[in-house]
Amino acid sequence: MANDVDDGGRESENESPHDPFVAALNSALKSSAEGLNEIFHQDLVPLRLGEESINFRCNFLAIDGTGSAEVGRLARWLEGRIIHYCIPRTRIKKAHRRFEKDGDVRHFTDLQREARQLFSDVHFSGEPGELLLFCLLESWIGAPQLLSKMAIKSNSRMHFHGIDGIHARATTSGALELYWGEAKFHDSPTQAMDDAFKSVEPYLISSRKGEFPRDLLLARDFLDMGQRKVTAKVMKYFDEYEPESRKVEYKAVCLVGFSQDEYPNFETATREISDVWKAKVEVWRSRALSTVEKRQLKKFDLELICLPFPDVDIFRDRMMKEIGIERLQKPAQSRP
Repeated sequence: MANDVDDGGRESENESPHDPFVAALNSALKSSAEGLNEIFHQDLVPLRLGEESINFRCNFLAIDGTGSAEVGRLARWLEGRIIHYCIPRTRIKKAHRRFEKDGDVRHFTDLQREARQLFSDVHFSGEPGELLLFCLLESWIGAPQLLSKMAIKSNSRMHFHGIDGIHARATTSGALELYWGEAKFHDSPTQAMDDAFKSVEPYLISSRKGEFPRDLLLARDFLDMGQRKVTAKVMKYFDEYEPESRKVEYKAVCLVGFSQDEYPNFETATREISDVWKAKVEVWRSRALSTVEKRQLKKFDLELICLPFPDVDIFRDRMMKEIGIERLQKPAQSRP
């Protein structure tokens, strides 16, 4: 059951003064982009795949003064967002109210400890990537989280089966743009893209058929937008007896992370080096378009975010260390 309180959320820079629902849903955004854009280099090639409604973007990590990619800085930034990712809005707001009353920061440290304990210690955990996906959906796409799947885990070592993220954004026309989010981090960009598109494919297809996947029913049952009226309004979009249910537009965001040797430093790179990496990004873009066409997804609205890392496993390791979790040893057999 959704449980909300009747107090306001934070203001958003994307807020529309002409549409109260757009403004109210924007106020449910929990993660801001403050400090995030400084961690990534500017888009190398923001492109559209073909003539379809598929956006492609590729971001590289910024380079620090020692010439190393800012993997640690990204991990620290993400660790500071685990409360927003794991804990429902009403509980965060309750902690705010108690802090305003007695000034005791333990109300937040209690939530931080609880959030830490929800993360899995399995070696190939996908949760670091899923946390980053949440932050990018809220910060870059401007779509608030509808379901905190971490909050409904019954065992920290058990991963939530299903889609990695469910977010939504309201439009001034009265529609609800619902985003299926999937994060895949592998050594190979091809494997990461293939797995990500494979994961979102059944959700997009079933949505177009008018079916409600189990994940969407969970989002409805555990919906917590932080304000009772906003929650009630959003729930109408998931009720077949309400006219709003005919105004849901299904989209998908795929975040793919992969390893790249000889990581580029575009601040000091020559034109020739930059051209080499632009050519690599073009290969990834072409590969993404080929995969989309193979899976017959060109008719859907898709956003693909590529994040090359020097080593994705090092990113997982740094992220887990920031959270305070020691990963289990790598299994003897390779990951299926």
